Amino acid sequence: MAWSNDRNLPPLDFWPTTLKWQATTLLTILYTGSAVGILALWLKAGSDGQYRLSSENVRMISRYFPSALGTVNVVLFRQVVREFIRMKPFVAMADQGGKTRSGALPWKSVSGAFFPWQDVSITPGASSFFSLFCQFAASFIVSLKVALLASDETDTGWILTVRFWPAFFLIIGHVVMAVYILWVAWVHRGKSTGLRWDPITIADYCSLFAQCNVAGYFAPLELQHDMSAKKLMSEDHRFRLGYWEKEVPGSPQPKIVYGIGTTWDAEGISAKLLV
Repeated sequence: MAWSNDRNLPPLDFWPTTLKWQATTLLTILYTGSAVGILALWLKAGSDGQYRLSSENVRMISRYFPSALGTVNVVLFRQVVREFIRMKPFVAMADQGGKTRSGALPWKSVSGAFFPWQDVSITPGASSFFSLFCQFAASFIVSLKVALLASDETDTGWILTVRFWPAFFLIIGHVVMAVYILWVAWVHRGKSTGLRWDPITIADYCSLFAQCNVAGYFAPLELQHDMSAKKLMSEDHRFRLGYWEKEVPGSPQPKIVYGIGTTWDAEGISAKLLV
């Protein structure tokens, strides 16, 4: 099986909404703005860290708004991390910069661990550990925002106190999330996922393998299901996602198919699909 990228074929440029530049820009502004807002709230409170409130509405907003905003921030951030992890194998297998690539190693593509969370023991790397660290840091955002403000009722209103350590760690946490978003955008700049659509169902994933020559490479998993694909597959394999030319008996022209195929067999010889 060979491949071609010089025909008028649909572009392989699908990206999840949360990884598009518009979304990453808005999220960076959101997390940076949250950090700056907390810093300004803390600095403006003065040395005692207190505000005097006379409005019930302002007091209710100060009580519930931080935790609600923290929940939104964490949900959006977790979605970015999830989509980044989910797209990693596709980006690794796809052609980049208009040039055809030989594909990716098994553990960086089809035999890596990506769902629902990337197992760093099976798919190691700096991006795996960095994503895990940022996910861990973001998990404390909601509880810290609940603890950020304390209010005490007085005869003339309320005293709102900004707690120092929750404010400090919230600023650090939002900066970490903003840096992660910028890092994800930088890693994906100008890259292709090799996808025509969003693979979200079992049928979607099956269709990526249906027309190509990779089924035989996973045959050992049938009888050795207690072992991971990474242990069963040779590092000489390379898997590529994109368009392929599939030879059809009796037809003068090869058929163009789309999916995941292998460019090298276990002996390092260029693979070719004959049907």
